[in-house]
Amino acid sequence: MNPICACACNQNNPVDEGNVDDDEKVVYPVQVLRVLNDGIDSPRSPCESHLLAKETKDEKKKKLKEIVAAFAQEVQTGISCLQCVVVDGVFMMNKRVLLSMNESMTTVSLGTKSSLVLIVPLSTAKFVDYNKLLSLRPDNVALKAVKDDDRASTVAIYNGPELIIIIANDPKSGEKILKGLQVLGVRARHVEEDSTVEGA
Repeated sequence: MNPICACACNQNNPVDEGNVDDDEKVVYPVQVLRVLNDGIDSPRSPCESHLLAKETKDEKKKKLKEIVAAFAQEVQTGISCLQCVVVDGVFMMNKRVLLSMNESMTTVSLGTKSSLVLIVPLSTAKFVDYNKLLSLRPDNVALKAVKDDDRASTVAIYNGPELIIIIANDPKSGEKILKGLQVLGVRARHVEEDSTVEGA
């Protein structure tokens, strides 16, 4: 028996209950509106698909907020990672650095506890993962030096012609850094645009 959808899509097509036993008159929640026959889902109604899509979108937004919140907290004290150092087009080494941000979260910095090496404005920078960078810069020297096991942990920072490649301690940390930088980068651009409008 196909489950009965209890939402608006059935209001114009009422179910004839004349041939339905009392035990079968069950209104199923949208989450379980499927036929569990050999593990194959039944075709979904438009309203069910809409609700499931909304749930998935809400779950993704919640997860993203959690990732960014964790990143924002950790980056205040500095996140340890490796920076791929290239000199005159030659890969030299992976150097241990700290990724940090200023208090207003408008710039990202790479360096050590005693000195900053690089400061990049979030409003002008772009942030991509290994696969995206590979499609953009397949001949990049530092990119070729990234080990297979480190690819999922790699984050690239574009700032005009400047390209900075960092490797997080693990893929989870890499995702946190990437998503955090991307979201805070959008925020920094909005803040800068608002300031420009107010000053006009």
